[in-house]
Amino acid sequence: MIRWDSPAVHSLGIILATILLAFLVRFIMEKFLLHIVRKTKTDLDDHFLKVIKKPTFMTVILLGIHLSCYPLNLSPGLLETTERIVKSGIIIFWVFAGMGFGTFFVDWTYKRKDQKLIQLRTKPLFTMILKIAIFMLGGYMVLLTWGKNATALLTSASVVGLVVGFAAKDTLGNLFSGVSIMADAPYKIGDYILLGNGDRGRVTHIGLRSTRILTRDEVEIIIPNAVIANETIINQSGGPSQKFRIRALTSVAYGSDIDQVREILLKVAQDEDLAMNMPKPAVRFSSFGDSGLNFELLCWVEKPELKSPLIDHLNCEIYKKLNDANIEIPYPKTDVYLHKIEPK
Repeated sequence: MIRWDSPAVHSLGIILATILLAFLVRFIMEKFLLHIVRKTKTDLDDHFLKVIKKPTFMTVILLGIHLSCYPLNLSPGLLETTERIVKSGIIIFWVFAGMGFGTFFVDWTYKRKDQKLIQLRTKPLFTMILKIAIFMLGGYMVLLTWGKNATALLTSASVVGLVVGFAAKDTLGNLFSGVSIMADAPYKIGDYILLGNGDRGRVTHIGLRSTRILTRDEVEIIIPNAVIANETIINQSGGPSQKFRIRALTSVAYGSDIDQVREILLKVAQDEDLAMNMPKPAVRFSSFGDSGLNFELLCWVEKPELKSPLIDHLNCEIYKKLNDANIEIPYPKTDVYLHKIEPK
């Protein structure tokens, strides 16, 4: 015969009551709260409610299990252990929920048009940092739950981290520089950049430790981020478009018809397929040189990597057209005057 006033029955009643309460809470969240948040303009609160649904349900169940232990007259030590297990389980469920919501939050922030911090290449970085922070916070709370000296552990970890930091300062410098490059975005994958030492190429990879560029010679250059972060970088693909202006320099002899020279240079640019017609090519009489008149032919190319082929084509055509027009291309000359000194 069942004794309704027995501790086991009371304990079972508490568990059943909390199970019913957990399902009731989930029903309210699914049928009422979710219906309300769907009316808002953003889907952030919708996802937040979906994420917390499971940990809320499990929190009620675990709390019911903990409360059901009191009627059983367990020893203080066993009751305390049960309480710590329940609290640890609750923390774990909320940590995983926080990680899931953090991933969604980073993606949601990335899609907003009014922000510039999170880019496609930095999404994994922000997601990883957020997950690590939530995991460390959860681990710290679990340690406190079990009565461990979290401060001492953190102090020991700090000392170890300091030693590792000194031993791997170059690696850490590259790491922090990589994070800075990803956040500041001075260049992106596909951009054509010119380094301070004259190396020039297209960015193929931006990592936490290094940046890689591929030159026109199909040679890959790997630059540590700590180096490239402190160097002047010319991003030739930066700005509103990738078009790039080039200068073809030439010189003609003194006495040449400058109007004819200007016409020839413009015709060369207009007939060149690699040169853009808009903006229009231009010719500048730049200076009076030691041996001739110096001109600049300025025209635009669609992409920076086409600079060298275009200059090659222009120089070849300029040389041919000037020769056809019998316009001299001067070379450095030195006049030597000999004076005869009469004997006294």
